[in-house]
Amino acid sequence: HCLYVATSNSLQALPEPLLSRLHPVHFPAPGPAHSDVIAQGIVRDLEVTWDLPQGAIFLSAWDLERLRGLMPREMRRAVIGMLAARSDERAFARH
Repeated sequence: HCLYVATSNSLQALPEPLLSRLHPVHFPAPGPAHSDVIAQGIVRDLEVTWDLPQGAIFLSAWDLERLRGLMPREMRRAVIGMLAARSDERAFARH
């Protein structure tokens, strides 16, 4: 039976008494090939969080290329930044 699941970016900072009680499972960092799937998951999470209908947030092929190779946390910040920039562009567009 599993009692606890813990995550860490590094095992070096964890004390030996804790490590002796855990069974570390290593997952490789996602690579550029995973970027599109991760970006789409981030978009869907934002739509759910912001109570938007599915498909309300769209990332172009150019947007996805800009995100390629970023770690998921960096990618989430970049997606939010892209959306904020688009919002600013619309708010300040001349008519």
